[in-house]
Amino acid sequence: GQLEVAITLPTKGTTPSMNEWDKDLLHWAVYQQDYPQLAALIASDPKLLEAKNGQGQIALHLAAQMGDLAAIRLLVEAGADPN
Repeated sequence: GQLEVAITLPTKGTTPSMNEWDKDLLHWAVYQQDYPQLAALIASDPKLLEAKNGQGQIALHLAAQMGDLAAIRLLVEAGADPN
């Protein structure tokens, strides 16, 4: 048979529980331009600002690649290192 795997991401306006998917959730929030979710994730664990995705990018890199000035501002103000 087929094995189906579903990862349920939090909906907008909810605060996720902290687990092993957190770094992916931060990048997903940037990708989805979900600023409330992005802020909630950072507030719950500021170390996520330096977490890298599968391509070796921190969330700030992804936001810059997308040209998302709102996410860039939020991430830098939260303490992401732009260097």
